[in-house]
Amino acid sequence: MNNSADFIFEAHIRDLVLKANKTGKVVFSDFLSDRSAFVAVNIVNSLKCKYALFGGYGDSEYRMLAVFSDKGPENSDFPIQCLRLFSNNKTTSITHRDYMGALMSLGIERDTFGDIIVFPTEAYVFVKNTISDYIASSLVYIGRNSCQVSFVSSDMLTGIKRQFEEYEIIITSDRIDCFVSSVCHFSREKSLKAIKDKLVFINGEEAIIPSLKICENDKIVIRGFGKCIVGQFIGKTHKDRLKLKVKKYTDKQ
Repeated sequence: MNNSADFIFEAHIRDLVLKANKTGKVVFSDFLSDRSAFVAVNIVNSLKCKYALFGGYGDSEYRMLAVFSDKGPENSDFPIQCLRLFSNNKTTSITHRDYMGALMSLGIERDTFGDIIVFPTEAYVFVKNTISDYIASSLVYIGRNSCQVSFVSSDMLTGIKRQFEEYEIIITSDRIDCFVSSVCHFSREKSLKAIKDKLVFINGEEAIIPSLKICENDKIVIRGFGKCIVGQFIGKTHKDRLKLKVKKYTDKQ
């Protein structure tokens, strides 16, 4: 977000808090990225208001913010509907980008839908209740492939989750620049440039200091590479370098 967009977004979150305190009701945002959620939570905390985040399932990347002054919402209270997008085409691989493009081609905004979980012949997308009927009636193609849309009830969501590729890496130290260099196969200079160019985020916050220490379970986003989770530190090499596990988000199921 640029400075103007930051100002508008922050004002919007403050308005949500004001409305929740004034009405005594739960107020919901649109879907927020990790970065936006981080900013929003800081604002809500500074105004001493209660909040909750949920995106339709347990490990959501894009989540709605609920702001409330008294009793908080259950997950089922969030205005989120899960849709199943199914294609009969078994010869062409349909990617996350294909599903994203098809949804955006309907003229809807990115913040009106959250995560897209991709399987070989289908995908599940979490959307605002207000646009679920429109998507169900309007989305007939994913690229050149025909598409059928159906509604998914909350009791059918238990098996829907993002998948990871898990592997081990070796880093010279637990600094974020060393982590980026190893996980992306970057030179030290390139990893420092990625941090300087504000392409690296830890738990939604920009990693602006190369020497910042990483910790187990940190969620790290490197734009152009993807999102991963720092796993367990599992020892050292004979050259005293650190060995740790990394989980990288993948569309493969």
